[in-house]
Amino acid sequence: PENMHKAVYVMHMPPAFLNLDVCHGNITVGSKAIYDFFQKKQPLLSFHGHIHESPELSRVWKSRIGDTWCIQPGQREEQLVYVICDLDKMEFHRFIEPVD
Repeated sequence: PENMHKAVYVMHMPPAFLNLDVCHGNITVGSKAIYDFFQKKQPLLSFHGHIHESPELSRVWKSRIGDTWCIQPGQREEQLVYVICDLDKMEFHRFIEPVD
């Protein structure tokens, strides 16, 4: 992107080293390459998935690499998990709701 500080990335794999990548057995599987890319380029925001259980195991669903916010909402069986982002204030709120 022309202005990386306004870029938003959606990547399946979370970055390493932020506790957004914790699997059962307390194993971390995040991408060092994604971490390094964000550290170097500093986009505004990124969204991740892949390790659905991570926020429940690590108790971390958002983290930063410099000025880059990384969001991993996670997912639960029988529940909808989502994050609402206020980009003007850079505030993030995670919600968990039952699925009918």
